[in-house]
Amino acid sequence: MRTKTRLGFTLVELLLVIVIVSVLVAILFPAFVAARKQARMARCSANLHQIGMAYGMYMNDYGELPDPLRLVHSVHDRQLLACPEDQRPERPASSYTFRTLIPPDYRPYWEQPDLDPNTVLAVCNQHMEQDQRQVGAAWQVSPARYPFKLALRANGAVSRLRQDAVREVFVPGDRPTYTHVYPGELFYAQARR
Repeated sequence: MRTKTRLGFTLVELLLVIVIVSVLVAILFPAFVAARKQARMARCSANLHQIGMAYGMYMNDYGELPDPLRLVHSVHDRQLLACPEDQRPERPASSYTFRTLIPPDYRPYWEQPDLDPNTVLAVCNQHMEQDQRQVGAAWQVSPARYPFKLALRANGAVSRLRQDAVREVFVPGDRPTYTHVYPGELFYAQARR
């Protein structure tokens, strides 16, 4: 009597393996997406830190902080000025928002003799997971799903700030406008909601 030996897998066994692999992929996919987002945030934080080092080197050479336009033009590697989360990489200058008006007197930071180390110089708004789409000449932005911004402070530190903790204040003058005051800054407690 001969015994029959099997040389391969049955169809049921193959389908079972495919189902198990599919379930594992479905479980692990969100973890991979979260890891990629954290990697992009780390790269953005490193970019902001490099910009902070450029501020510090300029300060050591010239005794004052540069205005944002001068800083942007002096950066040779344009990728340093682009956040990896930026959906519109064809921006003319930078993905980052550089501040100009600093409380209490609302003058540009490069005109102030003594700048508090906790003053925010630049902010990245790209990580709030907002969908952007162009409608005609304007861009429409959805509400934030991740309510944090990355901020570069005058001491070179990069911190993560909650969007709802940022306060908007009115700036009087010849050309009235609004500016933001960030947690940790000197006049944050006096800024009204």
